Parts: sequence; C-alpha cells; structure tokens
Amino acid sequence: MSVTERLWSRVEQSGECWEFTGANNGTGYGVISVNGRMVVAHRVAYEEMITEVPAGLMIDHLCRNRRCVNPWHLEPVTNRENARRGAKSFDLTGACMSGRHVATPENVRLRTDGRRRCIACDRERIARMPEAMRTLMRAKNTELKRKERARKREND
Repeated sequence: MSVTERLWSRVEQSGECWEFTGANNGTGYGVISVNGRMVVAHRVAYEEMITEVPAGLMIDHLCRNRRCVNPWHLEPVTNRENARRGAKSFDLTGACMSGRHVATPENVRLRTDGRRRCIACDRERIARMPEAMRTLMRAKNTELKRKERARKREND
C-alpha cells in the first residue's frame, strides 16, 4: 500500500477538519511512516495535495487542530510565525498544552526560538527529576547566564 493510500485510509472527513485517526507523536500530531521515517501526517497531506513545502518552512494549522490533514487548513510558514500564531491560540484556549494550568502572561514563557512554555509545567517536570539532574541543570543555567552577562558587557 502506498504512503498516499495509507494516509487517506486513516482520515475521517466528516466535517471541516479532516482528522487523521492513525498514530500520533505524543503531542497530538498524526504521524505516518515514509521510507522508514516518521513524518507528521499533515505535511504528507499538504505535499500530496498542494505542493512540496519550501525549505525552511513548516506547516501551520490555520484551524489549530493538530490532527487535521485538510490541505486547505494548512499553510507553510516560518517557525517564528508558527510560534506566534500558536501563542495566540494558547491565550485563546485559556490553558497550557497539558490543560492543567491557566495560560496567563505570568505563567507562559516565550522562548528565544519562538516556542512557548508553561512555567508551572516546567516546575513540575523539574520537581520530578532526580536531585543530581536538577543540580546539573542549575549549574548549566548559571553558566549560560554568566556567558550572557559577559556578552552584554562586551557589546556595551
């Protein structure tokens, strides 16, 4: 069975969004094997129905539904634009990605790569780590902050 046949055999086209019902990558995006590699299903759908995704771009879900593979709901954008749009929907849903914490400006950190993080989820994740790993993380963060301060001094 071809990749195209496998993809569309796992899609439910019952509404506006065409939901991929196959495997997902743990963060809600459908995945399918292509030449022995797992690829997000929405990218495969876009490339099958529209065109190849230009280098340096990723596919954004205009509908904000991660399982959607409807090519008319998908748009190639930069990582920064995708993160900016996602941050807006993060605010609109009122909750973090886990759904356990309220998405407020005080609880959402926008990283330098444009991705957003729930501060409360990060704190919970760190609390579950063994003490030795937390010590290593603190040391690494301290070193990164020291380097950043030195870089700022050089530029001033």
